[in-house]
Amino acid sequence: MPENIVIIGAGQAGAQAVQSLRAEGFAGPITLVGDEAYPPYQRPPLSKAYLLGTFERPRLFLKADAYYAESRCELLLDTSAKAIHRADRTVELTDGRKLAYDKLLLATGARVRKLRCPGADLPGIHYLKTIADVDGLQAANSTSLSASHNRCNPICSTIANHCRSNTRDSNLPVQALRIRNPLKDEALLVYSTLEISLPLSS
Repeated sequence: MPENIVIIGAGQAGAQAVQSLRAEGFAGPITLVGDEAYPPYQRPPLSKAYLLGTFERPRLFLKADAYYAESRCELLLDTSAKAIHRADRTVELTDGRKLAYDKLLLATGARVRKLRCPGADLPGIHYLKTIADVDGLQAANSTSLSASHNRCNPICSTIANHCRSNTRDSNLPVQALRIRNPLKDEALLVYSTLEISLPLSS
């Protein structure tokens, strides 16, 4: 009887694992579990062309809609692994389902490291990692932006220009938060707030 493989994490690594398994001749059941509402997609355009509205959402997805069915891969979205029971080889999901497995692949990737400082829970603070994050940022119509970057890098600049474009205000203040290196100091404390002025993109 073919082995049953469960992949936790519906990102690029998870999608590549499905493709590689089938290409290498694996014929058993594959289940791909993702905590977002979308199938695997590419993330680099999120902070650039997709944020600016010049990259349509369907182009983000790594595979066509029919790919997973054609590859005999069950795609479980909007849920995540709650517990792994190694003794009986099952994964318990947050939606209550339990998945049996013979082989388990963890491909969860990285998570956003959120601010842990006074005011971190205030409205108007945004993170950028997922499609939902970008959609929320585009809808915010904020008058200021708090960017949790070590420095004002090109991503910060792109976000600033997007916010200025939406508000029609070329003098929109953007605050860049400098954060201590967590490898040197566990406390993520904001020690400086800078107000920067960036030109609008042509």
